[in-house]
Amino acid sequence: MKVRLIQAEAARPWLEMAGKFDVSGGIVSQAENESGCLFMAVLDDDGRECGAFSVRIAGNTLWIIQAGGRLPGVSLSEEVMPSVEVAARSLDCRSVAFATRRAGLIERMEKLGFEAAGTIVRKVFQ
Repeated sequence: MKVRLIQAEAARPWLEMAGKFDVSGGIVSQAENESGCLFMAVLDDDGRECGAFSVRIAGNTLWIIQAGGRLPGVSLSEEVMPSVEVAARSLDCRSVAFATRRAGLIERMEKLGFEAAGTIVRKVFQ
């Protein structure tokens, strides 16, 4: 797996897949999610796009804002993360972080050296 920079328009079809895992509860728009982001395509071993993700740098951390993709029989999150780490280091970042509400993803990422670094507690106003 490899990653490369792309334009937001090229990433959107993949990022739309992330909507069902939105940690904002729908209060953050797609435009807000994209603001200030870099966009990266995920390429399979044959060089075909199989996903994309958006990232934002805050301090020395590369934050994954949204990610979406599909490659049958492959856990993209596990397979792509080494390439994400290379990209983060090339941007002088010292860590990679993301917010999720998917317990299974947390468990898979812990096997790759990630740790749960806290819990986000929020109240959405009606």
